[in-house]
Amino acid sequence: MQVIDFTKQPLPLRDSNRLKVLLVGIAGTSRDILLAPAVLKSYALSDHNVSVSCEIEILHRKYILPRNIVTEAEELAQQITKIDPDLVGFSTYCWNIEVVRLVCGRLRDLCPKALTLVGGPEIDGAEMVRGGYDSEPFDFIVIGEGERAFVELLHTWLTAKCLDLKQIPRLAVKTPHGFAFSGPFGTSEGLIEDLSKAPSPYLTGALPPDLLRDPRIQAKRLS
Repeated sequence: MQVIDFTKQPLPLRDSNRLKVLLVGIAGTSRDILLAPAVLKSYALSDHNVSVSCEIEILHRKYILPRNIVTEAEELAQQITKIDPDLVGFSTYCWNIEVVRLVCGRLRDLCPKALTLVGGPEIDGAEMVRGGYDSEPFDFIVIGEGERAFVELLHTWLTAKCLDLKQIPRLAVKTPHGFAFSGPFGTSEGLIEDLSKAPSPYLTGALPPDLLRDPRIQAKRLS
């Protein structure tokens, strides 16, 4: 699959008025859900431009047993393909990173117009600098806290501009020569200044009521 350098070419808009975004959370047990997709959705939809121009859906999946990874990764890739999103985001952890790799690889064949974004504890800034992710089947990577980088990516996409990575310091983008980024990682640049002002995923409705009746939520925050 040809890799397009979105620092030199605008991100593609299939619909000139809207973006369809799917955030996928694969939990670490059969009884839990991930909080990260709901946090990202709540933060993104608090931005007026994003809220009027983006449809953001969350797909929750329970823990996938190692012996079922190949089969369930294929099922998940097929499910995502039916939704037909412009962007698919994954929060990666030690228990789901292999599934995410397989799904993203399959999406290149099944849904090539969908771009993939990954972040979470399994993404390491030092590994990024070493080029350790250059062969991964991801289009975008966020290092550390992802809310602001996610929103800035959507802003750039909606305005049909090329990515200016200096304006999105926690974002890396796949190019024909590996991942491009501005960094540095591990600093306060690109972080939310006051978390108390960030919208609550519980109060905004990002977590549907049926999931909150018996909540077992996995949460982790990276800076």
